[in-house]
Order: sequence, then structure tokens, then C-alpha cells
Amino acid sequence: EKHRLEPYFNFGGRKFFNRMKIDWYKHYLEKGKLVLTKESLKENFKQDRAFLKILRKFIPPPAKVLEAGCGLGRTCISMSLKGYRVTAVDIDERMLRLARKSAKNFSQKIIFKELDFFNLKKNFKKNTFNVITHQGVLEHYPVVKIRKAIDVQLAVSPFIIFSVPVNSKHNKKYFNDRIYRNLWSPDFWTKNVLKKYKVVYHKVVRDRKDSLVIVLKSI
Repeated sequence: EKHRLEPYFNFGGRKFFNRMKIDWYKHYLEKGKLVLTKESLKENFKQDRAFLKILRKFIPPPAKVLEAGCGLGRTCISMSLKGYRVTAVDIDERMLRLARKSAKNFSQKIIFKELDFFNLKKNFKKNTFNVITHQGVLEHYPVVKIRKAIDVQLAVSPFIIFSVPVNSKHNKKYFNDRIYRNLWSPDFWTKNVLKKYKVVYHKVVRDRKDSLVIVLKSI
């Protein structure tokens, strides 16, 4: 079952009504790049360089990481290859099958679980993980659900390190899929969406898009 999102998305301050549910498997299937190859892995390391550097600064390997909403497994495989002990969850078993195949191709022992990340507390105890990570996930939800997701994640890990795309000229050209996606400014994220949380670090980096990397710590 897929989440029912709000019936609009906010693209740089403009709302477009769209009562769709996001089917990420179909989305990536249309792109045709489902399983990692040596070439795409190199590209992923390049894309994740800034994120992995920040992750290592705050939580060095061999820390226990939970990748929440792992999708095709791109980031969790990169982290595993860097020495982290990774558990990865996703709500879509089709995506997990592909992620498992990619991990096997690179001999990575990642634990994959089919799980809605809003239900983490039902499956993991407090501080089961050293950090929870995700990239390009939270911007697909309205503020209320973003905060709910963060509350649940901080219940099982003292740190969350994640990235979200921000409102920029580059991103307005980069995103053209009309998927529900909130492109907010860094200030809106840190001073509004995350105002009740302890933001210990944040930085805008350029991978293929302009992303805000945020480090949250439990209070």
C-alpha cells in the first residue's frame, strides 16, 4: 500500500493539484536504470561524496546505519562499501528486490526489510542505530508528516543525517517530473520545518541537484 500524499505539490512556491500516488518503481522503470553497475556505482560515489563526507564527520564507520526509504539501494550500498553496518528499509518490495540484487552484485551484506518508516518504533528499540539516513525523501511530504517521520526516527536513533533538494534556479530546471515535491529554502527547513529539533549542522551541496544536508541530534 502506498502513502496517500496531499493532493498538491509545491514547486518553488507554486502549487499544482495532482491526486496521484507516487509509484517509485514505475518512475525508475521508465528511466531504465534499476540495478547498479560498476559504471553507475562510480557515478553514485561522485554524487554522494559530499553527503558521505558529512556522515563520516559526525558518525564514522563502522557505525550502525538505518537507511529509511532506501529505494534502489544507491546510498545504502555506498555506505556499506565505506565500512558502515547498514540496515535498509523501504515500503515497496519491488524496490527492495532490485536493491538486494545490486547489493549482491557488489558482495555487500546489507539487511533489507520491507517496512513503512512511519512504523520504525514498532520494529526497533531506542538507539538501535547510531544514525538514520535518507536522501530525497522528506520533501515529498507535508510539514506535519515530515515532523512525524522525524519524531519516529529519533525514537530509534540519536542522529538523523539527511538531504533534501532546495529552492534554486538549478533545481527548477532539474525537476520536470511533476511529482509532489516541496522545494523550500534552507532557512524554511531549518527555522520552520525543523524549528523544534536540534539542528547541529546544515550545508547546501551540489550533486546533480542543489541539496541541503542536515544533521539532527536528539535533545
